[in-house]
Amino acid sequence: MLKKKISIYFNHERLYIAENGVIVLNIPSCITRKKSRRGVLNSFGDEAFMKRNILEQNELFSRPVDFGKINDLLSAKLLFKAAIKTVYINNPFIDINVLVPSGISKEDIWDIKNTFISIGYNNITFTQVGDILGKFLYQNNKHFSIFFDIDTSEIVFTNNYSDTVPYSLAGAYSSNISLLNLAQKIKDYLLNKLNFNTSMENIMKVIDKNISFFENDTSIIKLSGFDSITDTKKDIQILASELYPIISELLINLIKFFIKATSTTDFNFLKKIIKNEGIVCLGDGCSISGFDEFIYKQLSVGCIKEPISQTLLIFLSTTYANDEEWIFNNSLS
Repeated sequence: MLKKKISIYFNHERLYIAENGVIVLNIPSCITRKKSRRGVLNSFGDEAFMKRNILEQNELFSRPVDFGKINDLLSAKLLFKAAIKTVYINNPFIDINVLVPSGISKEDIWDIKNTFISIGYNNITFTQVGDILGKFLYQNNKHFSIFFDIDTSEIVFTNNYSDTVPYSLAGAYSSNISLLNLAQKIKDYLLNKLNFNTSMENIMKVIDKNISFFENDTSIIKLSGFDSITDTKKDIQILASELYPIISELLINLIKFFIKATSTTDFNFLKKIIKNEGIVCLGDGCSISGFDEFIYKQLSVGCIKEPISQTLLIFLSTTYANDEEWIFNNSLS
Protein backbone atom coordinates (compact mmCIF):
# COMPACT_ATOMS: atom_id res chain seq x y z
CA MET A 1 0.00 0.00 0.00
CA LEU A 2 1.12 3.56 -0.72
CA LYS A 3 1.94 5.77 2.24
CA LYS A 4 -0.58 8.56 2.79
CA LYS A 5 -0.12 11.98 4.39
CA ILE A 6 -3.33 13.43 5.75
CA SER A 7 -4.44 16.37 7.87
CA ILE A 8 -7.14 16.11 10.53
CA TYR A 9 -9.06 18.97 12.10
CA PHE A 10 -11.75 18.41 14.73
CA ASN A 11 -13.89 20.48 17.06
CA HIS A 12 -17.04 19.95 19.10
CA GLU A 13 -19.22 19.97 15.98
CA ARG A 14 -17.27 18.58 13.00
CA LEU A 15 -14.34 16.37 11.99
CA TYR A 16 -12.46 16.95 8.72
CA ILE A 17 -9.87 14.81 6.97
CA ALA A 18 -7.91 16.32 4.08
CA GLU A 19 -5.37 14.92 1.65
CA ASN A 20 -3.32 17.05 -0.76
CA GLY A 21 -5.37 20.12 0.14
CA VAL A 22 -8.72 18.45 -0.62
CA ILE A 23 -11.26 17.56 2.09
CA VAL A 24 -12.04 13.85 1.73
CA LEU A 25 -14.26 13.52 4.83
CA ASN A 26 -16.50 16.06 6.57
CA ILE A 27 -18.74 14.60 9.30
CA PRO A 28 -20.27 15.50 12.67
CA SER A 29 -17.72 14.67 15.38
CA CYS A 30 -20.00 12.37 17.33
CA ILE A 31 -20.71 8.67 17.90
CA THR A 32 -23.18 6.34 19.54
CA ARG A 33 -21.80 3.36 21.42
CA LYS A 34 -22.74 0.71 23.94
CA LYS A 35 -22.48 1.62 27.62
CA SER A 36 -19.62 -0.70 28.40
CA ARG A 37 -15.94 -0.47 29.26
CA ARG A 38 -15.03 -1.87 25.84
CA GLY A 39 -17.17 0.74 24.14
CA VAL A 40 -18.53 -1.06 21.09
CA LEU A 41 -19.24 1.45 18.30
CA ASN A 42 -22.83 1.52 17.02
CA SER A 43 -22.67 4.53 14.67
CA PHE A 44 -20.65 7.67 13.97
CA GLY A 45 -20.86 10.93 12.03
CA ASP A 46 -24.17 11.72 10.30
CA GLU A 47 -25.82 8.47 11.37
CA ALA A 48 -24.95 9.04 15.04
CA PHE A 49 -26.17 12.64 14.86
CA MET A 50 -29.53 11.48 13.47
CA LYS A 51 -29.85 8.89 16.28
CA ARG A 52 -28.93 11.22 19.15
CA ASN A 53 -32.54 11.56 20.40
CA ILE A 54 -33.65 7.96 19.81
CA LEU A 55 -31.06 5.94 21.69
CA GLU A 56 -31.55 2.37 22.84
CA GLN A 57 -31.49 1.53 26.56
CA ASN A 58 -27.84 0.42 26.64
CA GLU A 59 -26.59 3.08 24.22
CA LEU A 60 -25.03 6.52 24.71
CA PHE A 61 -24.40 9.49 22.45
CA SER A 62 -20.99 11.23 22.71
CA ARG A 63 -19.27 14.29 21.31
CA PRO A 64 -15.81 13.20 22.50
CA VAL A 65 -13.64 16.07 21.22
CA ASP A 66 -13.27 19.83 21.22
CA PHE A 67 -10.81 21.91 19.23
CA GLY A 68 -7.43 20.62 20.44
CA LYS A 69 -8.86 18.56 23.31
CA ILE A 70 -10.00 14.99 24.02
CA ASN A 71 -13.01 14.92 26.38
CA ASP A 72 -13.95 11.23 26.18
CA LEU A 73 -10.93 9.03 25.43
CA LEU A 74 -12.78 5.80 24.62
CA SER A 75 -15.28 7.52 22.32
CA ALA A 76 -12.52 9.57 20.65
CA LYS A 77 -10.64 6.38 19.76
CA LEU A 78 -13.78 4.91 18.20
CA LEU A 79 -14.50 8.13 16.28
CA PHE A 80 -10.98 8.56 14.85
CA LYS A 81 -10.64 4.88 13.93
CA ALA A 82 -14.01 4.78 12.14
CA ALA A 83 -13.43 8.10 10.34
CA ILE A 84 -9.98 7.14 8.99
CA LYS A 85 -11.16 3.65 8.05
CA THR A 86 -14.05 5.14 6.04
CA VAL A 87 -11.59 6.79 3.65
CA TYR A 88 -8.50 4.59 3.83
CA ILE A 89 -10.00 1.14 4.67
CA ASN A 90 -7.26 -0.70 6.62
CA ASN A 91 -4.19 1.14 5.32
CA PRO A 92 -1.72 1.34 8.25
CA PHE A 93 0.76 3.49 6.32
CA ILE A 94 -0.63 6.90 7.18
CA ASP A 95 1.16 9.97 8.50
CA ILE A 96 -1.26 12.22 10.35
CA ASN A 97 -0.90 15.95 10.85
CA VAL A 98 -3.34 17.29 13.44
CA LEU A 99 -4.38 20.95 13.31
CA VAL A 100 -4.47 22.38 16.84
CA PRO A 101 -5.09 25.78 18.44
CA SER A 102 -2.21 28.14 19.12
CA GLY A 103 -0.86 27.82 22.64
CA ILE A 104 -2.21 24.29 23.12
CA SER A 105 -0.91 22.68 26.31
CA LYS A 106 1.64 19.85 26.33
CA GLU A 107 -0.90 17.72 28.19
CA ASP A 108 -3.49 18.11 25.42
CA ILE A 109 -0.84 17.37 22.76
CA TRP A 110 0.09 14.23 24.67
CA ASP A 111 -3.56 13.13 24.97
CA ILE A 112 -4.23 13.56 21.24
CA LYS A 113 -1.00 11.86 20.20
CA ASN A 114 -1.61 8.87 22.47
CA THR A 115 -5.17 8.53 21.20
CA PHE A 116 -3.96 8.08 17.62
CA ILE A 117 -1.07 5.81 18.67
CA SER A 118 -3.51 3.57 20.57
CA ILE A 119 -5.48 2.90 17.35
CA GLY A 120 -2.36 2.06 15.35
CA TYR A 121 -1.07 5.35 13.90
CA ASN A 122 2.40 6.26 15.15
CA ASN A 123 3.54 9.07 12.81
CA ILE A 124 1.77 12.07 14.29
CA THR A 125 2.70 15.74 13.86
CA PHE A 126 0.93 18.89 15.03
CA THR A 127 0.52 22.24 13.28
CA GLN A 128 -0.84 25.28 15.08
CA VAL A 129 -3.73 26.88 13.23
CA GLY A 130 -2.33 30.32 14.06
CA ASP A 131 0.75 29.56 11.95
CA ILE A 132 -1.36 28.47 9.00
CA LEU A 133 -3.78 31.38 9.26
CA GLY A 134 -0.93 33.83 9.57
CA LYS A 135 0.77 32.54 6.45
CA PHE A 136 -2.39 32.36 4.37
CA LEU A 137 -3.89 35.66 5.50
CA TYR A 138 -0.62 37.51 5.11
CA GLN A 139 -0.25 36.27 1.54
CA ASN A 140 -3.78 37.36 0.68
CA ASN A 141 -3.97 40.60 2.70
CA LYS A 142 -0.51 42.14 2.47
CA HIS A 143 -1.69 45.51 3.81
CA PHE A 144 -2.81 44.13 7.17
CA SER A 145 -0.92 42.65 10.09
CA ILE A 146 -3.50 41.75 12.77
CA PHE A 147 -6.07 39.03 12.20
CA PHE A 148 -8.71 38.09 14.75
CA ASP A 149 -10.81 34.98 14.05
CA ILE A 150 -13.95 35.33 16.18
CA ASP A 151 -15.17 31.78 15.62
CA THR A 152 -12.00 29.96 16.69
CA SER A 153 -10.63 32.72 18.98
CA GLU A 154 -7.32 32.84 17.12
CA ILE A 155 -5.30 36.08 17.12
CA VAL A 156 -2.42 36.30 14.67
CA PHE A 157 0.18 39.05 14.35
CA THR A 158 2.44 39.25 11.32
CA ASN A 159 5.61 41.29 11.55
CA ASN A 160 5.77 42.62 8.03
CA TYR A 161 3.40 43.69 5.31
CA SER A 162 5.83 44.77 2.60
CA ASP A 163 6.02 42.89 -0.70
CA THR A 164 9.80 42.94 -0.41
CA VAL A 165 10.06 41.52 3.13
CA PRO A 166 9.52 37.81 3.82
CA TYR A 167 6.55 36.80 5.96
CA SER A 168 7.21 36.32 9.65
CA LEU A 169 4.87 35.57 12.55
CA ALA A 170 5.08 37.94 15.50
CA GLY A 171 2.70 35.86 17.58
CA ALA A 172 -0.38 33.65 17.62
CA TYR A 173 -2.77 33.09 20.49
CA SER A 174 -6.02 31.18 21.01
CA SER A 175 -8.81 30.96 23.57
CA ASN A 176 -11.74 28.63 24.19
CA ILE A 177 -14.21 31.50 23.70
CA SER A 178 -16.33 30.93 20.58
CA LEU A 179 -19.81 31.11 19.09
CA LEU A 180 -20.41 27.60 20.42
CA ASN A 181 -19.81 28.89 23.95
CA LEU A 182 -22.28 31.71 23.27
CA ALA A 183 -24.90 29.20 22.09
CA GLN A 184 -24.43 27.11 25.23
CA LYS A 185 -24.79 30.18 27.48
CA ILE A 186 -28.03 31.20 25.72
CA LYS A 187 -29.34 27.63 26.00
CA ASP A 188 -28.54 27.56 29.75
CA TYR A 189 -30.18 30.98 30.26
CA LEU A 190 -33.43 29.87 28.58
CA LEU A 191 -33.42 26.62 30.55
CA ASN A 192 -32.84 28.27 33.94
CA LYS A 193 -35.11 31.30 33.52
CA LEU A 194 -37.95 30.02 31.32
CA ASN A 195 -37.76 26.24 31.85
CA PHE A 196 -37.35 26.06 28.11
CA ASN A 197 -35.17 23.52 26.30
CA THR A 198 -34.27 23.52 22.62
CA SER A 199 -31.51 22.14 20.41
CA MET A 200 -28.12 23.75 19.89
CA GLU A 201 -28.98 23.84 16.17
CA ASN A 202 -31.96 26.14 16.91
CA ILE A 203 -29.81 28.35 19.12
CA MET A 204 -27.15 28.69 16.40
CA LYS A 205 -29.90 29.75 13.94
CA VAL A 206 -30.94 32.46 16.40
CA ILE A 207 -27.34 33.67 16.67
CA ASP A 208 -27.07 33.72 12.89
CA LYS A 209 -30.32 35.61 12.20
CA ASN A 210 -31.71 37.37 15.27
CA ILE A 211 -29.20 38.56 17.85
CA SER A 212 -27.17 41.76 17.81
CA PHE A 213 -24.65 43.77 19.82
CA PHE A 214 -27.17 46.61 20.24
CA GLU A 215 -28.27 46.97 23.85
CA ASN A 216 -31.79 48.25 23.08
CA ASP A 217 -32.63 45.86 20.23
CA THR A 218 -36.46 45.43 20.31
CA SER A 219 -36.67 42.73 17.63
CA ILE A 220 -38.56 39.58 18.66
CA ILE A 221 -36.93 36.14 18.74
CA LYS A 222 -39.22 33.11 18.33
CA LEU A 223 -38.13 29.61 19.37
CA SER A 224 -39.73 26.18 19.44
CA GLY A 225 -38.72 23.46 21.87
CA PHE A 226 -39.89 21.69 25.04
CA ASP A 227 -40.86 22.59 28.58
CA SER A 228 -38.02 21.24 30.73
CA ILE A 229 -40.40 20.32 33.57
CA THR A 230 -43.40 18.78 31.77
CA ASP A 231 -41.48 17.65 28.64
CA THR A 232 -44.30 19.00 26.46
CA LYS A 233 -43.87 21.09 23.32
CA LYS A 234 -43.41 24.78 24.01
CA ASP A 235 -42.98 27.97 21.93
CA ILE A 236 -41.50 31.17 23.34
CA GLN A 237 -40.96 34.77 22.26
CA ILE A 238 -38.33 37.03 23.79
CA LEU A 239 -36.80 40.40 22.96
CA ALA A 240 -33.30 40.36 21.46
CA SER A 241 -32.25 42.87 24.14
CA GLU A 242 -32.91 40.21 26.79
CA LEU A 243 -29.91 38.27 25.47
CA TYR A 244 -27.65 41.34 25.22
CA PRO A 245 -25.88 40.78 28.61
CA ILE A 246 -24.87 37.26 27.50
CA ILE A 247 -23.72 38.39 24.06
CA SER A 248 -21.83 41.44 25.26
CA GLU A 249 -20.11 39.41 28.00
CA LEU A 250 -18.75 37.03 25.37
CA LEU A 251 -17.34 39.81 23.20
CA ILE A 252 -15.90 41.67 26.20
CA ASN A 253 -14.11 38.44 27.19
CA LEU A 254 -12.80 38.16 23.63
CA ILE A 255 -11.55 41.74 23.82
CA LYS A 256 -9.86 41.04 27.17
CA PHE A 257 -8.22 38.04 25.53
CA PHE A 258 -7.12 40.30 22.65
CA ILE A 259 -5.65 42.88 25.04
CA LYS A 260 -3.82 40.17 27.00
CA ALA A 261 -2.37 38.75 23.78
CA THR A 262 -1.25 42.18 22.56
CA SER A 263 0.47 42.90 25.88
CA THR A 264 3.26 40.53 24.84
CA THR A 265 3.77 42.31 21.51
CA ASP A 266 6.06 45.30 20.98
CA PHE A 267 3.92 48.36 21.82
CA ASN A 268 5.33 50.67 19.14
CA PHE A 269 4.83 48.01 16.48
CA LEU A 270 1.27 47.42 17.71
CA LYS A 271 0.42 51.14 17.85
CA LYS A 272 1.73 51.69 14.32
CA ILE A 273 -0.20 48.89 12.65
CA ILE A 274 -3.44 49.57 14.53
CA LYS A 275 -3.25 53.24 13.60
CA ASN A 276 -2.46 52.58 9.95
CA GLU A 277 -4.50 49.46 9.31
CA GLY A 278 -7.06 48.47 11.93
CA ILE A 279 -7.83 44.81 12.59
CA VAL A 280 -9.06 42.20 10.13
CA CYS A 281 -11.80 40.24 11.93
CA LEU A 282 -12.72 36.86 10.49
CA GLY A 283 -15.45 34.32 11.12
CA ASP A 284 -19.22 34.05 11.09
CA GLY A 285 -19.37 35.95 14.39
CA CYS A 286 -18.42 39.12 12.52
CA SER A 287 -21.77 39.09 10.76
CA ILE A 288 -23.66 39.68 14.03
CA SER A 289 -25.30 43.10 13.77
CA GLY A 290 -23.44 45.84 15.64
CA PHE A 291 -20.17 43.90 15.87
CA ASP A 292 -17.94 46.61 14.36
CA GLU A 293 -19.54 49.39 16.47
CA PHE A 294 -18.99 47.34 19.64
CA ILE A 295 -15.34 46.71 18.78
CA TYR A 296 -14.80 50.41 18.08
CA LYS A 297 -16.32 51.45 21.42
CA GLN A 298 -14.14 48.98 23.35
CA LEU A 299 -10.83 49.38 21.51
CA SER A 300 -11.18 52.71 19.65
CA VAL A 301 -9.99 50.96 16.53
CA GLY A 302 -11.68 50.16 13.25
CA CYS A 303 -12.10 46.63 11.95
CA ILE A 304 -12.51 45.16 8.50
CA LYS A 305 -15.05 42.33 8.69
CA GLU A 306 -14.46 39.24 6.57
CA PRO A 307 -17.02 36.53 7.37
CA ILE A 308 -15.67 33.20 6.16
CA SER A 309 -17.30 29.80 6.44
CA GLN A 310 -15.67 27.22 8.70
CA THR A 311 -15.48 24.72 5.83
CA LEU A 312 -13.65 27.17 3.58
CA LEU A 313 -11.31 28.11 6.41
CA ILE A 314 -10.45 24.48 7.04
CA PHE A 315 -9.96 23.83 3.34
CA LEU A 316 -7.42 26.64 3.17
CA SER A 317 -5.74 25.48 6.37
CA THR A 318 -5.40 21.88 5.26
CA THR A 319 -3.96 23.02 1.96
CA TYR A 320 -1.04 24.58 3.82
CA ALA A 321 -0.85 21.79 6.37
CA ASN A 322 -0.21 19.32 3.57
CA ASP A 323 2.76 21.29 2.32
CA GLU A 324 5.53 19.01 3.63
CA GLU A 325 8.10 21.74 4.20
CA TRP A 326 5.52 23.88 6.00
CA ILE A 327 4.49 21.01 8.28
CA PHE A 328 7.96 20.06 9.45
CA ASN A 329 9.21 23.61 9.84
CA ASN A 330 6.22 24.65 11.94
CA SER A 331 5.17 21.59 13.90
CA LEU A 332 5.15 20.66 17.57
CA SER A 333 6.96 17.51 18.64
